[in-house]
This record gives sequence, C-alpha cells and structure tokens, in this order.
Amino acid sequence: MTHQTLRGHRRRLVRGVALASLLAATAAAAQEATDATKVEEVVVVGSQIKGAKTTAALPVTVLDNNQIAATGAVSGDDLFRSIPQMGDVFINPSNAPQTSNSTRGDVNSINLRSLGVGNTLVLLNGRRLVSHPTSQSSGTVPLLGYNANAIPTSNLDRLEVLRDGAAAIYGADAVAGVVNTVLRTDFDGLTVDAQYGWAEGTHRKEYTSNIFAGRNFAEGRGNISLNGNFTWRTAQRPSDRPYTATQDLRSLFAGYPEYAASAAPDNRGNQNSFANFTVFGGPGVIRQGTTALTSAAGATHVQPNTIAGCATQFGAGLCLGTGNLATGSTANAYRYNAVQNDATTIAPEIERQNVFLNGHYDIGDTLTAYGEIGLYHATSEGLTTQGTSLVAIGVPASNYWNPFWPGDLRRRYGQSQPLAEPDQRAGRRPAGDLHQLPLQ
Repeated sequence: MTHQTLRGHRRRLVRGVALASLLAATAAAAQEATDATKVEEVVVVGSQIKGAKTTAALPVTVLDNNQIAATGAVSGDDLFRSIPQMGDVFINPSNAPQTSNSTRGDVNSINLRSLGVGNTLVLLNGRRLVSHPTSQSSGTVPLLGYNANAIPTSNLDRLEVLRDGAAAIYGADAVAGVVNTVLRTDFDGLTVDAQYGWAEGTHRKEYTSNIFAGRNFAEGRGNISLNGNFTWRTAQRPSDRPYTATQDLRSLFAGYPEYAASAAPDNRGNQNSFANFTVFGGPGVIRQGTTALTSAAGATHVQPNTIAGCATQFGAGLCLGTGNLATGSTANAYRYNAVQNDATTIAPEIERQNVFLNGHYDIGDTLTAYGEIGLYHATSEGLTTQGTSLVAIGVPASNYWNPFWPGDLRRRYGQSQPLAEPDQRAGRRPAGDLHQLPLQ
C-alpha cells in the first residue's frame, strides 16, 4: 500500500469520526430540548394589553414555601422587606409620628425598587387586591397603595416577584413591577404555631400565633382551607433608645469638634410653651410709662423672668417681653422637645387579626369553581404631638387672660391695674379703641 493511499484512508476515517460525533451531539441536544419542554402546568397571571410591544421574557424571582418559612416573617410587611428588590416602606405606622400626616393604623406599603408607592401592582392568586383606603402625602401628592399586613403569610405556597416594569401587561400601576402571592390550595391537615419575642432593654414585645387548616374532598378534586393570624405588638417609646429619647442630639456629638458649633443635631422645634401675641389694630408700640411692651407691629410674648428680655413682671416667675420669644438664642433651652418624657411613641401598639378562607372545586378538566374571603382587622394606639397651628387665633380684649385688659374691666373683676392705660399708649387712637385691641 502506497503512502498516498494511506492518507486517503486517514481522511475518510477522520470524517467518519466527526460525523458520528455530530450525530451524537445532535441527538443529545434534541433529548435535552425534549426534557426541558416537559411541563405539568402553565399558570397565566397576566395578559398583554393590545397594542403593547412586549416579546422578551421578563425576570421573575420565586420564593417557595420553605424559603418563605426561613424568613421568619409574621406579617406581609416582614415578608416583603426580606425581598432584595423591596424599596423604602414609605407608608408605615412610624412615618412622621409628630405631624398630622402620620399614617393612621397598621398600614405598611409595598414599593419595589423605591419607584414610588402606587407603582407596584400587588396580586393575590393572580388577582388584583383592593387598595387600602389610608393615604399618605409625599410632598403635595397623596399616595394610595396596598396594605402588606392584610396579606396572609402562613398559608403561602410561593411568592413571585416580577422585577421589571410590566405596564404593557398590567397597566400603569405596574411600572415598578408586580408582586404575586399564591396561597396553598391542596393542604390537608392542621398546623398551629406561636411566637413570642422582645427587644432587650426596651418596652418592645411581640406575640403572634397562626392556625392553618385544610381539607381535601371529592377524591382530591376540591379543597377548602382556613388561615387565622393574631398579632400583638407593644409600643416603642422614645426612651427605649438614646438617639430617640430626645430631639436634641448634640450630646451624641460631644466628641467631634467639627460639630461643636453646628446646630444640625438639634432637631427640637422652634415652638415652645410660651405664647407669642400680636395686638390687632393697635396704635403701634404700646408702652407702660416709657417702657415699650410691644414692638412697632404690636408683637409681644410671655416668657420666664429668669432669662433676658423682660419688659414688665407678671409675677409667678413670668414676665412680658417685646416681639417674639427668641428661641434661637436667649430662650434656646425652652424649645419644644416633643419626645421628652415619652410624650410620643416611635411605633404604636398594634393588635391585628387576619383571617382568610379559600376553596376550590374542579368541575371538569378545564373548569374550576373557586372562592376567597378575607377579613382583616387591626387597631393601633400611639401618642403624637398636636399639629402646629398655621392660623392666628383671635383673643377678644375682654378675655380674662388678656394682659392688656382695659382698666374698668379689671377693676370690675377685682384685678390689678392694666399694664397700659389708654393715656400711656403711643399713637393717636382715642381711649375708646382700647376695647377693640384683641390679641392674636
């Protein structure tokens, strides 16, 4: 056999091996494709809106029952906070507790990637939930959202999170994504669990209990399940932590020279317990003898007589000063500290009852009858400060506590002489107008 003939045999042998390898790889790929397309069930939880151009697959995170149990969540809010895609919980019982915009009750919002409350669609078994009636203002925009605490957790089969915007499928309320909670529909048995815990060194305690019962019937074609949850959580008080016990946090920065002259750590309000007044329709500066009791605009205030600024004494440690009380300087110590003496709560006391009943019956292979009933009830009790009045309150000249009472009224009620008689006031107003100088 010649060298050239041997070379031809080698070529044919190499080609044969390559062809056999290609056929084997094709067969394996076909087998993998066949195995990968075998699915038992396809669940559709949304349909594309007509005219929307969405052809790509969207990223979905799925937490199964075991992963949900591992989070230790006792409420829907606890569960959603464990999702990495979860953003700021803007609506919550601790939001702005010292303003009139503080959230009312046991409400926690759902906000994927912090794109805004109301931009995340929340589904239960693939169906939309009803928005919670409580709103919260963000700037000047009122926001409505879903209450995470109304969603049961002990009977969840899985939690699905669509991490991308899905407005083309679900509408504008799914701009940030979709959260779908799916309940167990085939549980047959009874489970009971309870949990009690507390935060050491605080007043915070929490108790929760769950009962979940289910029953299959009609040879597994139907199921009915009942889940009940009870949660009790005590209030958290300002004194529980040093950084909430006072609004004046300057002492926490005592070791940092760069904050020595900074007023930023002092979060106390500019209001105080002493009143600022303005004389309505007054003649300008009101004087007692030669001593001015008001500013040219008629402004005056009550203050302790232990600090500078007294124009005349009231007695009982109080005096009257001109203008408004200088809370930024001489009266800084009297600025309003809302959390002092636990006058507010950081988080309110909460009692929550959550009951959910669901059932289904397979009438045929393609037809299922189902029903769901949910009952959520919660009460919360917390302390907050009064809202700051932005509107002046008028006090008539005849008011008992008006320091500028006319002399005839004071004598009638056995009081001392007024601070300023008409003939001692600056200006050209007649004495009769003294009765028309109410405080504001």
